[in-house]
Amino acid sequence: HHICGHIVREAAFRGIKYRISHSHNDLRTYYENANPISGLYYKLTKHWVKKYTTNGIAVSEVAAISMYGDNWRNDPRWPVVVILNGIDLNSFHITGNAHNYRSELGISPDVFVLGHVGRLHYQKNHEFLLHVFAKVYEQDPQTALLLIGDGPEDSKLKSLAKQ
Repeated sequence: HHICGHIVREAAFRGIKYRISHSHNDLRTYYENANPISGLYYKLTKHWVKKYTTNGIAVSEVAAISMYGDNWRNDPRWPVVVILNGIDLNSFHITGNAHNYRSELGISPDVFVLGHVGRLHYQKNHEFLLHVFAKVYEQDPQTALLLIGDGPEDSKLKSLAKQ
């Protein structure tokens, strides 16, 4: 996160050789709308991240730009790696009976289910996901989209899904 600036700065002062920062999402709009004190804090910590980080990780291109700047790929000071939400799915196992879960949700066994688990926030762009799924559903009505999560977009997404 951008707030780790003071941590990587302190680590540099203490002689820690490798200082890795991680950008989870694009916070540029959030920072642009922050109050003046928060805005100053964010600018300072972002400066420290860029100055004192030896390696960077981001979950997407826009997350990398948000933390490391538009020229992050060509910055010779340190490498940044984009790991597209790298999750080892083998570490997740079904703990119950999928048929029972489908039954509880009213989804028949022959329906293909696309699932998404996450915070229902504009940064996650669920609205786009719903629009894309609508096209999928037009082609194959034997599909269902299951969104699991909570957040400020909850009501808006429910309304959009009904359309």
